[in-house]
Amino acid sequence: MQILQILGLTSETITDFHIDIRSTPNNEKKIESELLIRLPVHNTEVQQIFSKFKINPEQRRKNKKQERERYDLEFSRKLHSVIKKNFSNSNFNVEQLAGMLYMSKATLYRRVKKVTGISPVDFLCSFRLAQAVLLLEKKIGSIIDVAIEVGFNNRGYFTKCFKEKFHITPSQFLAGEAGVPEQANGLSKCE
Repeated sequence: MQILQILGLTSETITDFHIDIRSTPNNEKKIESELLIRLPVHNTEVQQIFSKFKINPEQRRKNKKQERERYDLEFSRKLHSVIKKNFSNSNFNVEQLAGMLYMSKATLYRRVKKVTGISPVDFLCSFRLAQAVLLLEKKIGSIIDVAIEVGFNNRGYFTKCFKEKFHITPSQFLAGEAGVPEQANGLSKCE
């Protein structure tokens, strides 16, 4: 037990603190935490030794924040990967997305909302519309071809979602009446 050795304590000394000192792997951490609680706090030498083992609460918060950010980034990568592989399938929906990410719809909703600020349905629709803009820019096929390619079955619905998001119709975009729509120009409601 590392802390006992550093403090120069023996099993006889520890019994003064009424701590169970049977050394088992699970018990060592318990003994160390009990010592932290029961040792006299006025002993500056002991405080200095234990300060090496304690994590500053501010550092702990920073570590948790960094861990959450890494977790969110990893989730975001998985989300994009799954959507990128399946967005052109018109039957691909939030239920399938949740299943492919091994989570419930409610958990998916919470995570996507936290990471992107919008619902999974709106995120999927926005992703499809962004892909549609790329295809329309390249002038690959007609509007219905592009709509089908990005996972919309119905030209009318595609046009409605496109107009809600970019404030122009796909026809106007193809005719060159406006430049490339800004992706952040409003959230589409594709339900």
